[in-house]
Amino acid sequence: MNGLSHASTAMLAHEKRLESITANLANANTAGFKRRLAASHGTFMGKMDAAHIGLQMTEANDFSQGALQNTGNALDLAIQGDGFFAIESPDGEVYTRDGSFHMTGAGVVVTSEGYPLVWEGVQANIQPTGESIVVDKTGAVTQANRQLGRLRLVEFADEEKLDNTKDGYWMAPPESKREAGTGLIVQGAVEGSNVNAVSELVALISVQRKFEQASQIITQIDQSYKRLNRGN
Repeated sequence: MNGLSHASTAMLAHEKRLESITANLANANTAGFKRRLAASHGTFMGKMDAAHIGLQMTEANDFSQGALQNTGNALDLAIQGDGFFAIESPDGEVYTRDGSFHMTGAGVVVTSEGYPLVWEGVQANIQPTGESIVVDKTGAVTQANRQLGRLRLVEFADEEKLDNTKDGYWMAPPESKREAGTGLIVQGAVEGSNVNAVSELVALISVQRKFEQASQIITQIDQSYKRLNRGN
């Protein structure tokens, strides 16, 4: 039974790692994406499911900087350093590192889903048919030398409490302390994913082999039980 417990635990752990790796690979070209890491630890109690084995899966986000990719688009913005763009979604304020924005006919800068950026205080009206807006490294926005306001950047003391299950946006629990972002804004660029596709593929092959090995162990133990039962 100990052999079955260890093998089944290994399969559950490797399955979770496979989910994280495949998600990372699927988002290798997604702007602002942060790779997921999965780990496991637990105790063995002789059962076949994760709850009885005592297996605990932990996931973490790698918030390291992604490479900046120049686009030349004045409405593409990247953050160099710490912080997130604040976005007003139908469910409240959410956060993103994806700075691929565009402007509506009403002069509102929005995400691809149509959610507007949050500004510090009140913003002046942008003329959608006027000159291109200029965004400096602090987030201050001007158009034709006219000050429009400043974009809001937010950072968190404990980023691991953020949840990115809302359409790829990060959500923060109410108790999370929000501070002004210290990162610098780069106009005409977006931050790429911090996923290294080659490293993820190597990890994928390694985890697949370990999963198969654990599966083979269970098959061998099962065959041993069958032989023993036939002998009885």
